[in-house]
Amino acid sequence: HRSVSRGLGDVYKRQVYDFIDSELTNAILIINPLTRSLVFVALGKSKPQLLQDAKLYVKKLKSPSPPGSKYILKNKQILRKEDDSWFQQICSDFLLTLLSPSGKKVEINCEYLSGTEFQKKVWEATKRIPSGTTVSYQSLAKQIGHPTAVRAVASALARNNIAVIIPCHRVIGITGRMSGFRWGIPLKESLLEREKSLV
Repeated sequence: HRSVSRGLGDVYKRQVYDFIDSELTNAILIINPLTRSLVFVALGKSKPQLLQDAKLYVKKLKSPSPPGSKYILKNKQILRKEDDSWFQQICSDFLLTLLSPSGKKVEINCEYLSGTEFQKKVWEATKRIPSGTTVSYQSLAKQIGHPTAVRAVASALARNNIAVIIPCHRVIGITGRMSGFRWGIPLKESLLEREKSLV
């Protein structure tokens, strides 16, 4: 009985990753196979660095099943080949969103494995910023009904763990200044320039 329950626990805790290569940036995606949802995206570094980012993220999390246990990060190769088409679809949808953000709209399910209710509210509002446009931190704070919480909004965006799909790169300073992008200001500018050129 114990080995069966331990096996089931592993299924609940397993998070599966893969790398995405593009001319714009490299990325690592972590997907929860149980919910088939994207839980983490990091950008712009070498594969060993991206994998290190992913490991650090997963290490901080606690799995709800069983309570207090840790998630386990696994390579996508653990998925059975005949049953990984959904995984490939999420990866190709991500690449489409990255490279053709103004094209065919794709919906990618996201799951927040961390974050406060306020942070999640900021992330959800950020998802609604159209490609090719930008908003200020002040404007975003007003949109979520907390006009004085500009710093808290900036802090929530700094903790965004699902780059591109939660497009925190579209949030800029009130004067138009580029600021605060975990994966570097040059990449933030490249993402915005690409989006504007495709609108």
